[in-house]
Amino acid sequence: MSSEIIYHQTMARLPAQKGINEQDLFFHLVQMGSSNCYEFGTSRSGVGRRSRSWSLISMGTRAQVLSTAIMISGGCEGGMLKLGSASKCASPEQHIRKTRRLLAEAEGHDLRDGIAYKGHPIRINLKARDTATNAEAFYGISHPCEFKEFLAAHAEPLAQRTLIAWSMAKVNGPELR
Repeated sequence: MSSEIIYHQTMARLPAQKGINEQDLFFHLVQMGSSNCYEFGTSRSGVGRRSRSWSLISMGTRAQVLSTAIMISGGCEGGMLKLGSASKCASPEQHIRKTRRLLAEAEGHDLRDGIAYKGHPIRINLKARDTATNAEAFYGISHPCEFKEFLAAHAEPLAQRTLIAWSMAKVNGPELR
């Protein structure tokens, strides 16, 4: 049986902008992977480290991001979500505390100024599927017109209390151990 492991995580904040987003928006970014998926390695066994990639796990207002963290944290109780490594068991409370701490740390930063984790840049490309052509369209957070289009494309899910944002962005971040 597999579990998801969150290896690294950070939070980015986009301050409220008149006519675009009326409240600060937060982006919860994680480097995670499954416990039973490995990269091809150079050892005798041919197995490398566990595979992992950066994702946008949730986005929205402070309350929406915290609500999503509370919902996701239930996976810690049954061992389906781990923080740090496959051998570390985490409690739902630990995940919620970590999310609250990340929200507080993000308060003084503006995503439009760039975001970094441990000195390495992280890049977020928001995306939505065009209903007419079924093609993916990408939107820049730093470009107010593009960001407004993205918010309009996701108006319904963004209005919900919680929002799982797995497929709403392509995130490029550092390959950390």
